[in-house]
Amino acid sequence: MNRLLHAGMYRLRKNKVFFASLFIPAFYSVCVMVSQYLPMKQSGADYAPDTFLFQFLILTGLTMSVFISLYVGTDYHDGTLRNKLIGGLSRNCVYLSNFLLTCLVGILSVLFAYLVGAGVGISFFGMFEMPPEQLILTGIVGVLLNVAYISVFNMISMLSSSKTNSAVDCILLGLVMIIAASMIFSKLSQPEWIDQALIQNGKTTMETVKNPRYVTGMTRAIYQNIIDFLPSGQAVQILNQEDIHAGKMIAYAICIILGTNIAGLQIFKRKDIK
Repeated sequence: MNRLLHAGMYRLRKNKVFFASLFIPAFYSVCVMVSQYLPMKQSGADYAPDTFLFQFLILTGLTMSVFISLYVGTDYHDGTLRNKLIGGLSRNCVYLSNFLLTCLVGILSVLFAYLVGAGVGISFFGMFEMPPEQLILTGIVGVLLNVAYISVFNMISMLSSSKTNSAVDCILLGLVMIIAASMIFSKLSQPEWIDQALIQNGKTTMETVKNPRYVTGMTRAIYQNIIDFLPSGQAVQILNQEDIHAGKMIAYAICIILGTNIAGLQIFKRKDIK
């Protein structure tokens, strides 16, 4: 395992996609803050940096899908993975070493974006308004949701012998998860009551009525659990500054990480490596 990790670290130093996945979230975070800072100076509005610090999390699923599918897919394409197994390395070690290396990249990417975003945000908008414990907890959720993404994409890439297919599958899955989470969040964000214009005797009056699109009961509970479970759903809620269910999100992320790794290991053991 140690040899695989050292070889992987050396390989990362020459991997351009690794550096792209490391810097793109931080660059996106800076762009968001700059785009809000200029209008703020003109309008005289007052923003806090914590409003923008976590917005890059919506992007991490896509950056990780590209990096992991290409990184792992290259092992299949070049025959490196087959050579590792021929050399006597166990399939568990090969699978877990790829997960640990990609996990390291994902964590570094998020932490680097936090660091850069905090530095730029404080210089632009001043100190954070969010309580320190909430800031730390949200930061932990951000790291774990990215690791959950990584465990899913690593499983797909390790079980697909085609570099192209794994890249397409991972990117499409990342997009589908973001779209699904956005649609569910839109349904949950509907207000319970809305103002409706009524015309009686030629006079227009406003009346507060029940919103027919408001989701209630068991359906609402199911939607909320789905959006708390999906890494993209967690990112969407953080992006929209919702009161997140941090404990539940962390538990779900850990379940995804453990579940995908256990399932991936079991299937990879029986996979025919060409």
